[in-house]
Amino acid sequence: MKKFCCNHFEINASVPSTTAPNIRIVKFLPTELLMGDKLYGFYITLGYDKFSILLPKLNISYCPYCGTKLKNWYSSDEYANEIEGVSFNL
Repeated sequence: MKKFCCNHFEINASVPSTTAPNIRIVKFLPTELLMGDKLYGFYITLGYDKFSILLPKLNISYCPYCGTKLKNWYSSDEYANEIEGVSFNL
């Protein structure tokens, strides 16, 4: 079972990508430029149908509600609601 850093983060990360605002946890697949097997980005967005790195978004490193360092807490694929643009509306 997933455990989130706080209830507010869980709610905002669990809504569909079309909801505004929302929090997206994006897993990027390794490339020549991005090495490693667990590459995650954390964003606040205004809602969209299909993820693009060019979308207006706010890159976040810490939970805006409780201050948890996101990279340390969310290091498992089970939390990703996007994998390189494939949306998982939870």
